[in-house]
Amino acid sequence: MTFAYFHQPNHLINASASNSFTPLTFSCYTQQEFKESERQRSEFRRLQLQQKAKFTVVLERFTNDSKTEEQLGDDLADLKQLCKITGGLPLGIKRDDIVKTVRRKKALGFWPTSVEYGYQALIREIDFQQSPNKDKDVGNPL
Repeated sequence: MTFAYFHQPNHLINASASNSFTPLTFSCYTQQEFKESERQRSEFRRLQLQQKAKFTVVLERFTNDSKTEEQLGDDLADLKQLCKITGGLPLGIKRDDIVKTVRRKKALGFWPTSVEYGYQALIREIDFQQSPNKDKDVGNPL
């Protein structure tokens, strides 16, 4: 990040044309720090894209291929496990997207109780990963 400031020496004393603006520049980051920061950002984006690809594969399988109770439950368990491993959802996949996908599948008719339990466990895991309030006093309603 580079900032440029212009300073006019003696601007109140002498208003002649010989006074010129002198640029003063400084950098908050050195070039090595900037390159390291860019490298970290690109590495983060790359990892997020890999994680998103894993989620997308499972979501596609859940949406298109899964027909039985066992397949539906396994896909929801896979999503929950991916959420645990990655520490939440990757960039580009939102909780609402998963909820909408599951509700579309649920609306098709076949939705056993065990699959509903798996879906609720997935939503609880996503919520926990997005806001891990471990200090919450469960017994206190306030």
